[in-house]
Amino acid sequence: MQHWDGIVDALPNPERTWFCRVKETDPWKPLRKCDCKLINTAMNGGKKKALIEFGRATVDLDENIIRYNFYNVPSKKLCSAVWFMKDYKSEKEVSLIPIISTMDEMLIEGLYLQQTKNKSSSTVGREVLLKDDTGYKVFILNYGGKLSIRKKPTSLISLLEGSTELQRGYDDYKIEGEEEENALGPVKHLSFIVHGIGEAMWRREDVKLPSLIDTVELVRTSVNRKMYDSWKSECQGCQRRR
Repeated sequence: MQHWDGIVDALPNPERTWFCRVKETDPWKPLRKCDCKLINTAMNGGKKKALIEFGRATVDLDENIIRYNFYNVPSKKLCSAVWFMKDYKSEKEVSLIPIISTMDEMLIEGLYLQQTKNKSSSTVGREVLLKDDTGYKVFILNYGGKLSIRKKPTSLISLLEGSTELQRGYDDYKIEGEEEENALGPVKHLSFIVHGIGEAMWRREDVKLPSLIDTVELVRTSVNRKMYDSWKSECQGCQRRR
């Protein structure tokens, strides 16, 4: 029996986790879990677009971007991943960097599936060169009876650099406001907010004040939380009276 490190999702067809960012220099941030499911459902059904954030935004799978439907803000770049590189900031702080190359993902996944079909834990010759991340290869390491997939440069310098751990599947995470909005269901009340010229200042990159749109997002999250807490309190009251 094989024992693995770094395999969070061992299903034959793991769920893809979706990420977004505005600038190339920004880190990839995961979308809400419910929105990841909506995008996966649309993609598996052959659809090219999907509504997320309860209709506030539209995902375009052809262009891999997110456009917002009710206000004028820069679109966000979109990507998805099954495999991730572990970036150790410290012993306890680890960030996961998505491997977004489709070709490299297929190569890594193929290497992993090939090893899982092998009943023994032998890893002799188990490695593959990456196509898009040129100059790197992935290989299977057997350390202390546990298997893991690692990435390292193909050059001789790699003997000094060591290797990077890879992980299949994303760690569990929670995005503020998702649980409350899902529980409350579709929007029942609509509010229009009219603003003046201040937004022109707030949207400048050198201004650190939150924009009107950011503030509205915070208001929505706060209102939903209060409504959710009130609903839970009423449910608990009904249970006590039974």
